[in-house]
Amino acid sequence: MVIYNDYNNADHTNGTGNIIEANVFQERPIVAADIGNTITFTFDAKQGNIESPTTAQAFLKTLDPGAGFSESSSDTLDTTSLGATWGTYTLAVLIDGTTVQVGHILQFGALSRAANSTPSGNFYDNMSVCSAATP
Repeated sequence: MVIYNDYNNADHTNGTGNIIEANVFQERPIVAADIGNTITFTFDAKQGNIESPTTAQAFLKTLDPGAGFSESSSDTLDTTSLGATWGTYTLAVLIDGTTVQVGHILQFGALSRAANSTPSGNFYDNMSVCSAATP
């Protein structure tokens, strides 16, 4: 999959002062079976057609709907300067039952921040999300 920016947004042509953030993600609720587990997001990635000042990021985060959907936990990886060959990366968050609770929302995916229609594509593949007991 290639994650790239939203070039249909008219603000792209208004110069570098208007940074457009495009997010591609999946989400699911945190359930009781997740408490005490570490959730990992593993994926392969490599550089696509991305040019400065565009930046990119992969993320795994939880959101608290009871607090305006603020982040309750997160792990991120700056994917702006990936290599030309595939690499494997893993992000993880602990579902502790206190900071991250049942009913919070788990999101995993990638984003790009671009302006002035600069290239923003990166390649992502073999995405896997697992929940396992924390030792």
